[in-house]
Amino acid sequence: MGQIGARGLLQQHAMPRDVSLPPDTMGSQPSGSADPELSALLAGYAARLPGWAEELEARLAAGDLDALRSDAHQLKGTAGAYGFLQITEAAAALEACLGPRVFLAAVRDRVARVAALCRAAGGAA
Repeated sequence: MGQIGARGLLQQHAMPRDVSLPPDTMGSQPSGSADPELSALLAGYAARLPGWAEELEARLAAGDLDALRSDAHQLKGTAGAYGFLQITEAAAALEACLGPRVFLAAVRDRVARVAALCRAAGGAA
């Protein structure tokens, strides 16, 4: 993850661009530094996000909408737990469009959105 730290990672990929974190959001560390253990956890999760993108795209290509729904649900939860709010929201939108009436164009668009966010966040790892 280099010099970016957990705070920078969250500001770049988890929060909308116009929202900043208060100085003590990441804990008791001084502003500008982060807990090394938290940084390592966030970096490890972010490094796995491009794999989520590939998995979602593969599920869509195979037409396995049940597995795609399950993956979207899992990603929604884990991304939220790690503070990747944009990914959480996009995964929730994907999961929601995989209900009883599926419109493939909407599914494709939402998979593309989630995949792009995952790749962008994973590139910061």
